Amino acid sequence: AKLRSSEPGFSATLVEMRAPAGLKHELLGEVKPTSWSELLLQLTIYAAGTFYANPVKVSVHAVFGSSYAVAYAHFRRDHSIPLNVALHCACLVLQVLGNFCLLGLLDDQIRGGSFPLIAPATAALWVACLLATPAPWSVRLASAATILAALGASRSVDAAASFPALALVQAPLDVACYWLKLPEYGLQRPRAAGLAGILVARVAAWRLLVPLKGALRSTSSSQFSVDGLVCAALAAGSLVRASDNMPYAEHAGLLAWAPALLLDAPWLYFLCLSFVGQALQGVAHEITDQPGTLGQMRNAKHELAHVAYFPNLVLQSLHQSLTNAPWPATAAALGDYEDTRSREALGLTSSKAD
Repeated sequence: AKLRSSEPGFSATLVEMRAPAGLKHELLGEVKPTSWSELLLQLTIYAAGTFYANPVKVSVHAVFGSSYAVAYAHFRRDHSIPLNVALHCACLVLQVLGNFCLLGLLDDQIRGGSFPLIAPATAALWVACLLATPAPWSVRLASAATILAALGASRSVDAAASFPALALVQAPLDVACYWLKLPEYGLQRPRAAGLAGILVARVAAWRLLVPLKGALRSTSSSQFSVDGLVCAALAAGSLVRASDNMPYAEHAGLLAWAPALLLDAPWLYFLCLSFVGQALQGVAHEITDQPGTLGQMRNAKHELAHVAYFPNLVLQSLHQSLTNAPWPATAAALGDYEDTRSREALGLTSSKAD
């Protein structure tokens, strides 16, 4: 079934493809980057934390992102198994907390914490974006409450002082992420004993590096340059994709707790916590045998909508699982969008025959 798109600015061949047997990834549409605008969209989506929000990302999405109905149709198609939905709810909590801890650190750096601006502005714009969708009101309000609770929690946590301890608590999550990513590097996934050994090594590495916290930190002027180089590396990594169609920034982010300790850079730790949450979503997909949505996409506008609407998407999929019925307003807003598999996820049939 062919997909049709009237979105300008992208040279895209939008073709729904069935993956050969044994392969999980199915393309929603292939986009070949031909302009700086496409590269800038990829930077906006991935460089500052894939599932994190900020005023720039939410504003760019308002102009360039796909519609909520299209985003939800894609999401529900790949998030219908209850365990998968439940695990994504846990990832949502992890990622919004990390998001606002990062923004709180930026506010502290810029304004000394006396009058935070970036975090509240992000929360306001993000909540407004989610409330304006054709999702159930219970979902919209739950998303808003989740974001505002994360904002409040981030103000009560000393992120700069707590991140070394969090890097230890994170160890089992990292091991799950390593288990997911090892085949990307030609390595077999270990069994339980092997995973236990990796966990022991991960904890030992943390124990070794904690006393060295800040060992690589330079003077303030030099540190600014170092931070700039780290940001440039993450930006470059957001433009280059691995074989799973995820930017290499996500892969590198799984090890970022270590340089964050050595540089005494809590901002780097909380930024890369986004990539940990993203990889944990991949673990949820792997163990429930449902393909990940971002890994199937080649359209930056769909990717942008997927990450910007993420709180609503997760909670509406939970709502649909509990009620066993798609929300009529969302289905109606989908219109004649012709990704057959996505329409089927909402209980619809393709509007036209090709």
